Amino acid sequence: MSFRVEPEAVRQYGADLAAVRQAANAARSYVNKHGLLSAHEKGLIGTVMPSHDNFVDALNRMLGHLGDLLDTSDTALKQLAATYETADEASAAKVDASYPAAPRPPVSRD
Repeated sequence: MSFRVEPEAVRQYGADLAAVRQAANAARSYVNKHGLLSAHEKGLIGTVMPSHDNFVDALNRMLGHLGDLLDTSDTALKQLAATYETADEASAAKVDASYPAAPRPPVSRD
């Protein structure tokens, strides 16, 4: 049984998460543009029962938290990819060092 990680694939997944972050930002902008209501739009019921404002606030917090998670995950995946590359290089050097030197014929410049 073996375990193999492709560092570039890990980096690509991080980049994909960064793209999702942009979607979360776009959703947040949409909510702020179309979800906030003026006092006139809320009417008397909106003033008495502020549940819409509470919902918009909660949605903004959730989208902000999602964005933070995506940013943190992107950064962590990039670091993970670099760690795997370093570990792979170190392992390869260790394996190479365990082999005896191969005899090489002398180079002739005739």
